[in-house]
Amino acid sequence: NVAEMKYFAMPTKKDFSVYALWEDDKNNLWIGTYHAGLFKMVKDSIHNVSKELGIEEEDFFAIRYIKGYIFSANLNGVLVLNVNTNKVSYINEQDGLNSERVYSLEFAENKNALWIGTNQGINKLNLKKYLENETIEITSYGKQQGFMGVECNTNGIGEDKNGSLGFGTVSGIVEHEPF
Repeated sequence: NVAEMKYFAMPTKKDFSVYALWEDDKNNLWIGTYHAGLFKMVKDSIHNVSKELGIEEEDFFAIRYIKGYIFSANLNGVLVLNVNTNKVSYINEQDGLNSERVYSLEFAENKNALWIGTNQGINKLNLKKYLENETIEITSYGKQQGFMGVECNTNGIGEDKNGSLGFGTVSGIVEHEPF
């Protein structure tokens, strides 16, 4: 028995790679690319969200969706898109990130935290506060705070059933036990 497969052409003429996929609560598939921008698949139609919203970034390494917000890792921090209003904002070094070169994102702590992996360590966004009133509260962990892996890899964050986090870095795996 062969599974049915479909191919969907991306509406771009640029050379690109797909790095990130994430489904929202309306079954739309969000697509992050390297060199072509951010896209959204609605049923069998792919929309160029970057073009539609005037987003200049072309590189999206990770995507997460929760309660009407798309969080996307790029080379200018974390792009946050409110899908209900199409408002685009950024979380960057001015907000407390240890670097704007963001490669990985992951929800943890019962989706009360968004972990952000960069080329200079990891950051924890208090997701509960952000979802309540868009307050940005970040705790950063770099070399000075004991994060020995330093540069995080794309999509290299995972949480186990006990709440421990693993971060894939260029130097190996760093384990964090927040509790």
